[in-house]
Amino acid sequence: MIHKETQKGNSYWNQTGAYQKEYDQLWKQLVPSNGTSSTVIGELIRCGGRLLYEYCNNGNCNAVETEYETDVTICYCCNGTGKVEEYDYETDQDTEVICQDCYGYGEIEEDVEGNKFITDYYKDMLSFLKLNMDNKKTVLNLEKFMLGTLGYSSYTFNDDEMKPYNDLIDAIMYQVTKE
Repeated sequence: MIHKETQKGNSYWNQTGAYQKEYDQLWKQLVPSNGTSSTVIGELIRCGGRLLYEYCNNGNCNAVETEYETDVTICYCCNGTGKVEEYDYETDQDTEVICQDCYGYGEIEEDVEGNKFITDYYKDMLSFLKLNMDNKKTVLNLEKFMLGTLGYSSYTFNDDEMKPYNDLIDAIMYQVTKE
């Protein structure tokens, strides 16, 4: 069996994957309309297809989440005192008023982006693929892509971004068609 590779400009999303005919046929035969497949081959195909769908349809917004941490810093406006001097035109004097940036607390809390993680539903799929695929590197490359991207609004859905998904499904299809 010759190992085919989806060429740039083609993808399983636009129905032009290297194994598209075989993929479509096995999807119809082995992948249920909901839930998991009853066969390992069907589940490999379902997981690859669901991961591709989540990326192309939702930009991985359901698959990848970010933990946010609260960072507390001294207020730059009042230098941590909670008060600032303000000129009062009626009295022609400087007066102390509560800092409007920190509301008198002297500190500002900001949410900062922490670690990204893959949600359990998609993590389970990736684990299944790692356990059952001959070519585990394609799964690891996809996982690295999912965790390394900037997120939903930054995807361009170009050939480079489609490559880990195409490579994964190519590897799945090569494995299942040679068996």
